[in-house]
Amino acid sequence: MKRSSGTVQRISSKRAMTLVELVVAMALTAIFAAACVMLILPVVKIYTHSTDLARAQLLADTVANSLRSECTGNNIRYKGDVWITSEANARIDEADIDPQTSGDVLVIRKTDDYCETIASNYAINRSLYTSVFENDTSEEDATYVAETEGITSRAIYRMFAGTTGSEASASGHVHYGYFQAGTSTTSSYVFPREYYDFTDPLMYAAYDRYVVDLHFSGLSYHIDSEDETPAYVLCDIEIIQPGVGTVYTRQIALPFN
Repeated sequence: MKRSSGTVQRISSKRAMTLVELVVAMALTAIFAAACVMLILPVVKIYTHSTDLARAQLLADTVANSLRSECTGNNIRYKGDVWITSEANARIDEADIDPQTSGDVLVIRKTDDYCETIASNYAINRSLYTSVFENDTSEEDATYVAETEGITSRAIYRMFAGTTGSEASASGHVHYGYFQAGTSTTSSYVFPREYYDFTDPLMYAAYDRYVVDLHFSGLSYHIDSEDETPAYVLCDIEIIQPGVGTVYTRQIALPFN
């Protein structure tokens, strides 16, 4: 049975429409795929940025809580019990006392006999560790402890920044330095006289891929009839991602009592 010419034309027409639809569908699919790719990249960047910002903010909050805890409950009664200096001027000598309006190191009296320095990039290296160890005493008999008897440090050594000062300065971790204190006979400022202990208040993993920069300023006082007693200090916490730059900053007030 022969097909009529009209039937053949209709079949050919249907086949032609099917090919056109296929080409159109492929074109639309390609456009949709390109649009998805173009949209996915910004979405991924936004998600990554939000995640990084959240981690940086969490680190800043953790540092802030640690600083607040460290600054309260100390034996602070006089103006010279708290002062600000820079890392370059942090010396263990009365002659080097140079209080500044802002700087990278905060000096606080802890007790009558001990004081503390708070700073980021504080150099914990082998020589400082040795100095601390040599001055580390036993709680029981107050005698110096030999290395063979183990370390009886009051603080916890969670991280050593490196074997040299330059490596330590590049670490960007918060460190608390504890010292046997001296008091200036001329200005009554407490100063770090002899190495006692060092600690990083945060675990190494808490920093993730970030480093921290601390800057102190705005030291304020309670003014009474006898003396100016330190009330609080402002601290700028800067979270930095190496190779990228500053990711997050915040300012907090650190009260002393």
